[in-house]
Amino acid sequence: QFYRVATDNRYPYFVYGSQQDRFTYAIASASDQGVIGPSDTYQVSWSESGYAIPDPKDPLVTYGSGENIITRFDRRTNQTQFISVWPVDASGHPASELEHRFNWTSPLLASVHSAHTIYWCAERLFKSSDGGHSW
Repeated sequence: QFYRVATDNRYPYFVYGSQQDRFTYAIASASDQGVIGPSDTYQVSWSESGYAIPDPKDPLVTYGSGENIITRFDRRTNQTQFISVWPVDASGHPASELEHRFNWTSPLLASVHSAHTIYWCAERLFKSSDGGHSW
């Protein structure tokens, strides 16, 4: 079961989403073999609860979120970077101890107007114009 589905602009396009009790994946919408198989699927993030969104200008870069963590995955290198606003695991802490309050499914969006601009929602809206390197 997929949650919070997104697509990119490739041909064939890829579908992105978090999968219940698993991770977050990108899956091709079609295949030259006539069937979509394991080689047409790859993991883009670790969370079952968050979002997976391709960079609109570079679909080989995917941003993934879950709880208070954001990752940037580059399919060319198969490397993942942690790019969170506040890179501290908030699990088990009351809101009074947290600098920022993220949700199990805090929304993550990419701008279709500005390359590498992403937005992340918590108790306020965060914006990065450089793919999550700074907020």
